[in-house]
Amino acid sequence: MARRPYLSLWRRKRPSELRGDHGLLDDLGAFLAERVTPQNDDERGLLDALQRRGTGCDAAALALAARYTTRFDSPSDFALTLVLFAALQLSDVACLVLAQALEARANTLSGGVADIKKNGTTSSAALKHRAGLCRRLARAWWDEIGCSFLGRAQLWSDGFAAIATPPLLRQAMPAAAADAPATGPTRIVVAAIGEADSSAGEEIAEAYQALAKPLPLRGGEAEPGQLRTALLAEFPHLGDAVDRIIGDLRLRRRAGVAWVRFRPLLLVGPPGVGKTRFAKRLAQLLKLGYGEVSGAGSSDDRMLRGTARGWRDAQPTLPLLVMLRTGGANPLIVVDEVDKAGGSERNGDIRQTLLPMLEIETARAWFDEALLAPADLSGVSWLLTANDLAPISAPLLSRVAVVQAPAPGPEFFDPLLAGILRSIAEELGVAAALPPLAPEACDRLRQGFIERPDLRRIRRAVESALCVGTSTDEASR
Repeated sequence: MARRPYLSLWRRKRPSELRGDHGLLDDLGAFLAERVTPQNDDERGLLDALQRRGTGCDAAALALAARYTTRFDSPSDFALTLVLFAALQLSDVACLVLAQALEARANTLSGGVADIKKNGTTSSAALKHRAGLCRRLARAWWDEIGCSFLGRAQLWSDGFAAIATPPLLRQAMPAAAADAPATGPTRIVVAAIGEADSSAGEEIAEAYQALAKPLPLRGGEAEPGQLRTALLAEFPHLGDAVDRIIGDLRLRRRAGVAWVRFRPLLLVGPPGVGKTRFAKRLAQLLKLGYGEVSGAGSSDDRMLRGTARGWRDAQPTLPLLVMLRTGGANPLIVVDEVDKAGGSERNGDIRQTLLPMLEIETARAWFDEALLAPADLSGVSWLLTANDLAPISAPLLSRVAVVQAPAPGPEFFDPLLAGILRSIAEELGVAAALPPLAPEACDRLRQGFIERPDLRRIRRAVESALCVGTSTDEASR
């Protein structure tokens, strides 16, 4: 049977043209299946899922695309045809990857005009025409899922990250409210600082006077469906937590509330599954202020409550400090390892201090002992983490939604590795120049992850592999 040029469809055809081609999915699936050469049992399972064309075949196609990307110096037509197959199964993530791959190709074509002019192989006009076609196709894939405001940063050009870490995870939300004058809802969280005319009060009032001015309430621009896509692409094993948060945001949007807050959430799971990193990423995507306090090793509640006026280093409660630092009235605050918190009636206990902060009514009138004034903490989103529920009191459990954070299965290795690479690149400030991992390094990392799915340990192994090229011994320890 004669084969159509399937490998170029992703860069030649619009979604509407492809979906109108009856029988294309069956033919394309068969074409891809014939050319996938499984290298282990895991890949054989992905190939079976792709061939079955049922639930999960889009995820299998994306996982195979990520793996094939590691075997070439740059995203190949074959890998992107796998992504196209997933996109035609209505996968939002695949649509986003295609859109960004097309924009990256358009940028490459535009940037190569001078070089191609020199060797005379292609006219400048032809090159511009091809670049324009790629941009129009990219626009069509963005529009396919309504991503009108998603960022269009260029794809990472090397190795695994080109498919598995679409830049939507870095630029999926609008610019922070702090970058522009506040035009949306605001809130004054402290009406007036108490006893401001005393010697100690003057110093406190000067340091924290910004809390008595209107602070923006942020996150209203975020579209819940797009946020869900971005989070699940990076944290596929935390779907229950994602859906709980997205449900709250959708309810607020339907009620006409133009800023973000979700109900207190307690993530329970083993160490190293990405609970804290998930919270940081959520705050980053929503452009919310972020604060964190650790329960492990705490013997009192000062890190959360603050210290009363009269002490030499008096300071307000942590949520107010985060509001002051980030300039927003609705930050995300994480209480990490709350099950390991210590304390006493005399010195205070983080878990007891949390109780009134988690209730909307009492949070609205939290009395701050440093400011000597009531403060409105009701805009705060709280996310608690724990390894075990047993040490947590019934009153605290009654104030939170408990969601399991399971250890990720081997099928989630590719997006999790992508998230680790993205995080490392962002910390280094080299998102477009991170060296690719060698295929043998990826294989060793995958095996280490299967044996022990601890993301902290895998991250250390990834950093080691990036430093020395292919050494990933740490992944198997």
